[in-house]
Amino acid sequence: MAKYEIQLNTDASRLASYLDSGIMNSAASIELVDSAVQRIGDVTVWLYMYDKYYMRNSSRAALTLQIIGDGEKANVTAISAGGGTGIIFNFSYGAETDFVGVVEELIDSYLEQ
Repeated sequence: MAKYEIQLNTDASRLASYLDSGIMNSAASIELVDSAVQRIGDVTVWLYMYDKYYMRNSSRAALTLQIIGDGEKANVTAISAGGGTGIIFNFSYGAETDFVGVVEELIDSYLEQ
């Protein structure tokens, strides 16, 4: 498992769109499993679930991306799991860290704009 969290002073709607597009374009083997958007008063929550196939170890990893925002601030949480091989011992080879790293790189690029 790998996890990344950050709070930004930005429009969460714009950030959610940017991250979703960037994740989907980061590799041909990524699939958006499902997504949901919930509004509660002035706060909106975007929830995305991605799946990626890793050829190097013939495994899949999942990425859950949550963005919570109120128009001025955005809280981002990315959690990745899976990507391991083996029944008894789970050898990951870093797939989870790699998948969460996509979000980190996209945030860095977003902040440079």
